[in-house]
Amino acid sequence: MEPFQGPHDLDKYRSSLGMDKAMANYSSKIWVFWNADWEAEVISDSYQQISIKFKHGRLQREFVISTVYAICCALERLELWESLEYVADEINHPWLVGGGGGISM
Repeated sequence: MEPFQGPHDLDKYRSSLGMDKAMANYSSKIWVFWNADWEAEVISDSYQQISIKFKHGRLQREFVISTVYAICCALERLELWESLEYVADEINHPWLVGGGGGISM
């Protein structure tokens, strides 16, 4: 979700969406919502991305999702690529990376 709201509204949106849990990344530009069937462990959290390992409590299935909100400046996106390389080195689970760009600095 791409919120242009403060993190103080996170719980209101979590409830409105019918989700059990929610978190925002370091910059509060990325919000993630999920249900209680899943356990979440943050692997990496930076200004432009958050990577979370999800594990299903009953099924014991695991996967990683990296949600990206990239800065438009190519030079500043290098930090994003470095953080994603770190995640790639740390995991051996299925991995989904998605998101977009749009932050002009």
